[in-house]
Amino acid sequence: MLPKFDLRQDTRSTRARPATIRVSAGRISSLRPEVTAGAELLTDWQRFGAELNTTSFRTVNARYEEAGFLYAEKRARLEPYWTTIADNWERTMSAGDELRRLYSWQSSNGSRWAHLDLWRATDRSWWVQHLVANGGGAGSLATMLAATARSFADPWLIGCEAWFRPANPFANRLLGGGADALGRDGGKSTQSYLRVPLFDHGPEPGRRVQEVHHASADLLRLATENRHPAYPTITALPDDPQLAAVNSRYQAVGLRRYRRVFTATDRAGRLRGAALAYRAPLGLNYSFLENRCDVLLSDEEPEEASGTARALVAAAADTYRDFTPGFIPVTLSSDTPTAQSVRAALGGELLQTYAQAVWLRAGLPRLAQYFRRAGQRTRRPPR
Repeated sequence: MLPKFDLRQDTRSTRARPATIRVSAGRISSLRPEVTAGAELLTDWQRFGAELNTTSFRTVNARYEEAGFLYAEKRARLEPYWTTIADNWERTMSAGDELRRLYSWQSSNGSRWAHLDLWRATDRSWWVQHLVANGGGAGSLATMLAATARSFADPWLIGCEAWFRPANPFANRLLGGGADALGRDGGKSTQSYLRVPLFDHGPEPGRRVQEVHHASADLLRLATENRHPAYPTITALPDDPQLAAVNSRYQAVGLRRYRRVFTATDRAGRLRGAALAYRAPLGLNYSFLENRCDVLLSDEEPEEASGTARALVAAAADTYRDFTPGFIPVTLSSDTPTAQSVRAALGGELLQTYAQAVWLRAGLPRLAQYFRRAGQRTRRPPR
């Protein structure tokens, strides 16, 4: 039985506060002139009053329940896997701030709080999620600015991605609006998130499906066209298709994070689709998006696209044989004419509609400016 969390217990910090990390003036001055505005917000993440990795698993989830983020139906879905999720939390936290960064903020009298969770998606990028607060924009603003500044301090960082429900007005304005404000240094696309049953599918006439270990120019072009221009970069598709680099970091704490890539070509050898099958520690994301299978399809007639999708997901199914929830978590672009027919062909149940927002490193100073303006419009006076 998933425990009922009690905020009166276990509120102690579980990690020592990290040393202050600042961005040097030289690093800021080396930015393109058009992105230096806002860089002053990124020099010291601790200036925003947020703490890093100091809140326990129990306390965070108690607050998730209090705010309605961990609602009854979601709790019930997670209950069978809660021990595993808790263990994965502790393992990722044991790596210091290399695999997971939980930003926490609290008002002076403790009545208001906010949390923002990040985990290492690729060797050079962070996944931003679970922005949860109990009222007002002050805490959300503090955690988002702190996370942006701390991420910018990593010289290896290429960018961040955030998945959220576009139907959530606050998240859409803060996270999606931030991506929209960055031009070429950001991107956003809308995805249908499906529960697809495990199935076997024979050869699809006119399609050749194979697993590949490098990303061709055609695959990168398909990824750009099917999602958005920043998608290949943020997913490390060009330089680390199997996510070997970040997998070695997870393996150091007894976990795995990897990806298998499948392509479908027609009789002429033209690329018609691809499936990117991710595996990661269960419950890094409470909707299991860390284990998603991104299905990318070229512009085809609905019947052809459906056949391509079936063949790709069947090929990727073996990757999910040991996925404890017992289904394939598929994402499809929601903005294509074939989306509905492909979903029906896969027998997929629509779980949620998500947006994926991407912020590349060069855009982070402007993103910080955007967060400050957006957050200040929703701030309430301190109490």
